[in-house]
Amino acid sequence: QLTASRSTPEHFIVGQPFPVIIDLSGQSEKEVAFILKESIPDHAKVVQSTPQHSSKNSETLLLKWITKSKVPASFSYIMLIPSAGETTITFDGSIATSGGDPLPIGGVTTISSGNHHWADSDNDNIISDKEILTVYDKYAELPGLVDEIDLIEEIWLGEGYTWNAMTLQYDITE
Repeated sequence: QLTASRSTPEHFIVGQPFPVIIDLSGQSEKEVAFILKESIPDHAKVVQSTPQHSSKNSETLLLKWITKSKVPASFSYIMLIPSAGETTITFDGSIATSGGDPLPIGGVTTISSGNHHWADSDNDNIISDKEILTVYDKYAELPGLVDEIDLIEEIWLGEGYTWNAMTLQYDITE
């Protein structure tokens, strides 16, 4: 029996990328074949997925992976919401094996937009030591986040930041 759990940051800024991770767990001494499906909001854009999703259409609203793998395993994607709209987005997905009915992906099901970087978990306009360590522990190995990790480091090295909605950039306080 495989289970899947989704984790995301607690918030995002419209137009800025943020990571989504789906961790698979269960008892498996050998490789297991499974299908993982993830619905994304119709106004979202997936910048990159690891491993690459199997969906033929890159503009699809349903990411699909079919693979045979040992468990535990992780799947991830980098997503952004290109324009302001709903302030809360909802995730939905499932995992299926040949041995049973599809099971829903657990964990985070909603995330809200805001004016703080996704790594700033306490929304205080500072990337603290704890926050940057969490980023390194959880997200540093994700392909597609190299520039974002560099930005988080710059914010951490500074005294703080503010989101500039006019320039669509972070203004870092030195």
